[in-house]
Amino acid sequence: MTLATPHDKAHEHGHGEWRRGWPVVLGAAAMFATGPGLYQNLSSLFVPDLERTLGITRGAIATSAALGLLGALAAPAIGRQADRIGVRPVLLASLALVVCGHLVFALMAGPAWQFQLGIALLALSAPGLGSLVFGRLIARRFDQHRGAALGLALTISSVSTLLLPPLIGWVIEGYGWRPAYLLLAVLPVLIGLPPALIAIRSAGERSGAAAHAHGPAHAADDDEPRPSWRDGNFWRLAVAAMMINAGTVGMVTQLALIGRERGLSLASAGLLLSAFGLSQLLGRLAIGLLVDRFAANLMAALFALVSAGGFAVLVSGEGGFALALVAVFAAGLMGGAEHDLLPYFASRMFPRSHYSEVYGRLLMLSLFGSAVGLIGFARVYDLTASYSGPLVGASVLLLLAAALFARLPAARHDAGPAGSSVAA
Repeated sequence: MTLATPHDKAHEHGHGEWRRGWPVVLGAAAMFATGPGLYQNLSSLFVPDLERTLGITRGAIATSAALGLLGALAAPAIGRQADRIGVRPVLLASLALVVCGHLVFALMAGPAWQFQLGIALLALSAPGLGSLVFGRLIARRFDQHRGAALGLALTISSVSTLLLPPLIGWVIEGYGWRPAYLLLAVLPVLIGLPPALIAIRSAGERSGAAAHAHGPAHAADDDEPRPSWRDGNFWRLAVAAMMINAGTVGMVTQLALIGRERGLSLASAGLLLSAFGLSQLLGRLAIGLLVDRFAANLMAALFALVSAGGFAVLVSGEGGFALALVAVFAAGLMGGAEHDLLPYFASRMFPRSHYSEVYGRLLMLSLFGSAVGLIGFARVYDLTASYSGPLVGASVLLLLAAALFARLPAARHDAGPAGSSVAA
């Protein structure tokens, strides 16, 4: 008789994770693809009609984007509720908010505050329809392949950004912008919600009250102490995420202008945006596969170093268009990976019973980094008439993020139902 080796058992366990967990990955991808993040990618399609028919200026539209910070501020509280009462009520309430936000857009009659109300509703819905909820579900179903599952869900969801712009543009041209907003209200209900509910059931997620009623293992999860705001590893991870977002988000918002500053045509500068988008897609998938096989903190540090190098090449402005494409791809790689790394580390380094609150805190701080990048790149350019300063700053921030990642503990597979809890 041949005895199974530990490697064979691990291999069999990994296949079992995918057999049991694929509905969770599919449900996460479906909601990511149709939720509030979709409007951010499609919003420019609506701008000409909003200007023409409602008199909402581009300045007012841009200013309204600051309301996205409402979602960041609310994320820790929403996460705490997901930990206490379960993800289903949080998901349904967030879905109601995103639907109402698009309905406000479809019905608005002119004043800018109506548009801002719609933006606020979408912002508040974002945490409960993202990794705050679905990262928790994936962590329940995946251990050995958790990074790959997170990366695959995010990668699949990116397909909607490729497929839906032509559809929404066709609706706007043929039927008007109001029906297009109504379509965006319907998509998460018809396409996102059914697989999301299947994902919740497949993951065995229960409400906080039900968890206590199902035995000591679940009760033990709920009795674990809440992670402290003074945890050193939490702040290393949070500050690294802030630095990454400050650099990558700041760059992408000015990327076409950076290309023009370096003498590229408008068409070539547009291709830089395509290179950045490809890096986001591949970065999410690649980091997910790598952290399942190697030390996650070192893989994160390596990606941050590659991105720092990309920013450094962009500063020089040498090498022509081909090198610029490679540099932008490298610079954006960590921005894509960060979307996978935050939920991964949150589920590995802290008790899973408090995952959503921890991830909510990380999300809030990382989005403040995005705001710094959005403002900083443009303001420094206004002062210096050059993007070299912001790009140098971004390269330094990515180097510092790499150092912070390297100081994190090597995330390990779960030891039990509650997940790993790694102390500094």
